[in-house]
Amino acid sequence: MGEAKRLLKELEEIIQKTYVLPSAIARIYLGLGESDKDFDWFDKAIDDHDSATLHPPVYPIFDPLRAHPCYHALLRKMNLG
Repeated sequence: MGEAKRLLKELEEIIQKTYVLPSAIARIYLGLGESDKDFDWFDKAIDDHDSATLHPPVYPIFDPLRAHPCYHALLRKMNLG
């Protein structure tokens, strides 16, 4: 967890200077178990047409999110649900 938080802090500084894929930040929050922030960043990833959202999120990394209502809202936003 300490490494993920360090990376997140580093990315927050980088975001001030350049574009960072929102899905990269979302995955860090996913790893930290912070689903509210995770969904906010995945939502931004969809809006930004982030390449991580071009394919249906069928990867096991999304397993912890599947029961969450926000997950289904994101699928609808991507016209997948």
